[in-house]
Amino acid sequence: DGTANGFEAAPIPLDIVSSLVDSDGSETLLIHLSGLPAIATLNQGTDNGGGQWTLLPTELAGLEITVADDAAFIINVVATATEEFPSSTSLDVASLSASTGESIDVTVENVAPVVDAGADQTVDESHAGMPTELTTVYITALFTDVGTLDTHTATIDWGDSTGTMSGNVSQGMGSGTVTGSHEYADNGIYTVKVTVTDDDGGVHSDTLTVTVLNVSPDVTVDVDSQSVQYSDSIDAITFTAQDIAADTLSAAIAYSTDGGATYTAGLPDDGTIVGDLVFLGSDDQASPATWTVSGIADLEPGAYQFRITVLDDEGGVSTAISSIDVQRETAVATYSGSTFVSTPSVNNNEATVELRATIQDITAALPATDSEAGNITTATVSFIDNSDPASPVVIATDVPITLLDVSDPTVGVAAYSWTVDIGNADSLTFDVLIQVDDYYTGSELDLITVSKPLDNAVTGGGYLINESSEGTYAGDDDRRTNFGFNIKTNKKGTNVQGHVNIIVRQDDRIYQIKTNATDSLVALPGSDPEVSHAEFIAKANFRDITDPLNPISLGGNLQLIATVTDAGEPGDSDSVAFTVWDGGTLLYSSNWSGTLTTEQLLAGGNIQVRLPQPKNLLLDGVAATTTSDVSSLTASQLQLEATDAMELLSQSVAYDSSSTSLANIDLRIADLPGNALGASFGNIIWVDINAAGNGWNFVPGGNGVDLLSVLTHEYGHALGLDHDVLDSHLAEGVRDLDWLHTDVHEKHQSVGNVAVHGLSTRGLDRDDLETATTSENHEVIDDGLSAKAIDFLLAERYGERHEEDEEEFEAKSISGGSENAQDEVFASLFEGEDLFD
Repeated sequence: DGTANGFEAAPIPLDIVSSLVDSDGSETLLIHLSGLPAIATLNQGTDNGGGQWTLLPTELAGLEITVADDAAFIINVVATATEEFPSSTSLDVASLSASTGESIDVTVENVAPVVDAGADQTVDESHAGMPTELTTVYITALFTDVGTLDTHTATIDWGDSTGTMSGNVSQGMGSGTVTGSHEYADNGIYTVKVTVTDDDGGVHSDTLTVTVLNVSPDVTVDVDSQSVQYSDSIDAITFTAQDIAADTLSAAIAYSTDGGATYTAGLPDDGTIVGDLVFLGSDDQASPATWTVSGIADLEPGAYQFRITVLDDEGGVSTAISSIDVQRETAVATYSGSTFVSTPSVNNNEATVELRATIQDITAALPATDSEAGNITTATVSFIDNSDPASPVVIATDVPITLLDVSDPTVGVAAYSWTVDIGNADSLTFDVLIQVDDYYTGSELDLITVSKPLDNAVTGGGYLINESSEGTYAGDDDRRTNFGFNIKTNKKGTNVQGHVNIIVRQDDRIYQIKTNATDSLVALPGSDPEVSHAEFIAKANFRDITDPLNPISLGGNLQLIATVTDAGEPGDSDSVAFTVWDGGTLLYSSNWSGTLTTEQLLAGGNIQVRLPQPKNLLLDGVAATTTSDVSSLTASQLQLEATDAMELLSQSVAYDSSSTSLANIDLRIADLPGNALGASFGNIIWVDINAAGNGWNFVPGGNGVDLLSVLTHEYGHALGLDHDVLDSHLAEGVRDLDWLHTDVHEKHQSVGNVAVHGLSTRGLDRDDLETATTSENHEVIDDGLSAKAIDFLLAERYGERHEEDEEEFEAKSISGGSENAQDEVFASLFEGEDLFD
């Protein structure tokens, strides 16, 4: 008996020896093996099936058995010798055989499988926001087993203390795979062990290393960029960081300015106002973690970047940036300095203008538009002469602002003393631009007029607060309209010179009206000694100067009509009216009544109507102390005498029709002061209502003062004659017309002749004249002027004649027409304009 031991699927030697005793060669030997399992094979011999094999003696050497699975069995070995010989009884061959047997105990042991866990892996940990926020790792291990009949199971230990898990086994004959997946909660280095066990208990394991790398947090911001003005609240910025649940997160904030690469820890704050930017959010937050930046942009205007840096507990770092464009806050600039300044004398070209601007934070000027105030002292002011937009001249820059009230940081004043030299000009109006800079932005264009204190000129500067402006470019209510002007005549009264500059504000646009030629000027004293009036007409251009450096033309050759009243110093009772026409289209009216532009009191500034002093014709004697029995002069009486006086003058050697038109004269009845009988000023002649209390005489030698003498005297002044030709006194009951036949050209020296609109000024002392009370009858006198006089007036003012109107007026006024009818005709001729008042 024997034994044979080995491993499944591996050849196991069988040590079998068999031989014959009889060596004569007549015998044969066969070896029979039985008891082999079906899973066993021999490397030699013949398989007879059923676990039986037959071998020749020669096949015993090197005989091996291979068993596919572990097993234990006994092989029975039988050797049979056979000898053949002839039969004694027949012709057949007879044989004899003999057998002997042995057994072999065979033990086949199991062979464990062999596992290859696969290559090491490196993966990034899961990103935040995934369904499990865990990192999934997949493995595929290979195994082989010589026991092709074995079945297998597998386990995987993932190395993160979560225990051993079953693997998925897929196998064929002698080989297979183990697959599995696992979710890691955090980054780390993990040893994964794969174990395969066959059904015979054979076990084998292999490992691989899984490295789960930390992934930095995912940081987002809800406001990438925004624009905000200095001192206003920003839109709150929320930074959100997400990471796997196992990580804790911390953050820090920093900022850079104007695109700089260097960041400064924390948040900026200029400290100009109460309130700042704050960064809120705790450290060591679990995902999702949030931090916010909110508050007030107390920052110098510029570009800022806020960078958050988020750090997880494994050292992962991520950043996110939110940009803020801090713009300058809106300021409202209001010029509050002098708008009209005179030089010390006519011989001095220089004046000092106190430029002064009140600067308001928008919350102080227009609180409905912005409720968050800044500090106005963070602004500075520049004063710029923008009279020529193509070449602006900086007067002063970086002018600081001083608070009006230290407890109110929203309102301040910037001031600068500007020395202005107007050279040979009598007057100049400057377009002064107030420009607010630094932390604020805003501008205002104002007009400042600097004049020499000249007579025979109308100058002024200031502003209106709009109340009833009308026209295509009407100024908005409650806003400023600035103006500056200087109009004068030359000494001979033959030329009108000067300029007008007006600035109008409508919606978000700013318009400028600027004259380029002045057509006419009429300046008249008022009834009050401190009051004078003027009217001027000019050609004008209109343009949009919202951008002062790039004006836009809106039209030219327009008609500007202005009337002004100088009510004395300091100018707070002065008034003005401006109208601009483009043919029949009203472009601008400063104060429209519904039918015409009326004067409006200045809100600031001053107007000066400088007129020469008038002279008067006085009664030769003392004015009567009582006038109760003296009749007042009527319009019809004055008209008749005026017609006679003009007729006499037209035949006189003193009359030069080419230089003076008597039809331009406006006759008025007034209660002149003292013993004044008459006075002339410009194109106005005043006649005392009752001849200084003595009554008027209409025939030579009658009682009272001769009206014809007074009228011819005053018309003489209109012709340019002075008291070197004309007597300064007239006695009661005397008719003095002798001067009409005098060669006045030799005698008259034109002493003190100062012209206004081409008409010489003569008559009363100005103070006396302006205290006179104008009679209510003067309108009737105006209306009662002859048609010839009216026609002259129309031609003088408008360059046209109205012959049909003359005829109609002559018919009604000269031929006994009623005063009411005369009024109607006169009104129709001038379309409602009161050209005489």
